[in-house]
Amino acid sequence: NLFDIVAGYYPETKPKAGTPAHRPCLVTAVYQDTDTGVYACEITYGTKTLKTHTRSRLDIIIVNSSDLDEIGLPIATRFDLDADKRVVLAWEEGNFKPWTGYRTPKLGALTLEYQKEYAWLMATRGSI
Repeated sequence: NLFDIVAGYYPETKPKAGTPAHRPCLVTAVYQDTDTGVYACEITYGTKTLKTHTRSRLDIIIVNSSDLDEIGLPIATRFDLDADKRVVLAWEEGNFKPWTGYRTPKLGALTLEYQKEYAWLMATRGSI
C-alpha cells in the first residue's frame, strides 16, 4: 500500500560485496498491470545516514523513538525522496522479503503526520 514501509532489496548504484542491501523502503506509488494483474511498487530507500542539516527540507527523516515504534522502524531512518532515487520493482520475493522475525515484508507504515509531511515536501519540490 501507499506509504507502507517494506523490507526490500533496493538496487545499489555502487554495489558493495553482498549487495543489494536488504533495507527499509518507503512505498511512494503502487501499480497493477491491467493484463496480468501483477503488482509493482515505486519505492525509495531508507538509510541510517540522516544528514539532518542538509536533507531535512528534502526527505522524510524519522528520529523520534515513539514515531519509530509506531511506524515499525528499529533505528532513526531517512527516506531519500529525490526522483532519481525512486525505482519501480515488481512485488515479488526477489525484490521484497521479510526481515528475520517478520512474517511479511511489511514493517509498518508512515503515520498520517508523516504522510502530510511527504505531501508537503513533494509539493515544495514541485513533484505533485
